[in-house]
Amino acid sequence: MAADRRRASHQPSTPAAQRVGRVLLVEDEQDVAELIRYNLAKEGYEVVVTANGADALRLARERQPDVVLLDIMVPQLNGWEVCRRLKKDPELSAIPVIMVTGRVEEGDKVLGFEVGADDYVTKPFSPRELLARIRAVLRRRGLADAKEKKRRLKAGTVLADNNTSLQVENQHGKRTKVKEAAVLIRFDHIPLTQFTWHNFDALLFFGILYP
Repeated sequence: MAADRRRASHQPSTPAAQRVGRVLLVEDEQDVAELIRYNLAKEGYEVVVTANGADALRLARERQPDVVLLDIMVPQLNGWEVCRRLKKDPELSAIPVIMVTGRVEEGDKVLGFEVGADDYVTKPFSPRELLARIRAVLRRRGLADAKEKKRRLKAGTVLADNNTSLQVENQHGKRTKVKEAAVLIRFDHIPLTQFTWHNFDALLFFGILYP
């Protein structure tokens, strides 16, 4: 356990300004872990390493990595279960998961994707290919985040204050004041839903769509 914690806290000496992302590596074979860590650090990634599934979940919450590299056959919780729990957690589900494993059977790959893996790399692997796959899933995540942000902001802005009054500004710049602490909002492809707030102490952004 102490060894796992020492490995989990290990970070490359890459200056923070040059880091291109944070990777959580879950791998119990020390030589494989060091090979991956070395190649990622050389490319500017910050790498957090752990050798078991339970610590992987804890570190995912604490360190909020940009991507998880996940071996399947790790102690305490196997990679399938770690991936399943990550994808069911609302705060962690958007983190891409790449399974890096010696399990090469079709059924293993299918199960990996079914529990939520974004990619599946089999051992032995090329470090260059692994880096390319990491960049690919990060690009997809960046595009998805940008699309979601655009969808949420394109239609309108809700301004709220401590007196529980709302100002709703639509995409044409017209503002409407709402007295009640409730407003009907509708997102793309989501049914009309009523949300109620009690304390308005911040600038809130919601995708308000007008008929």
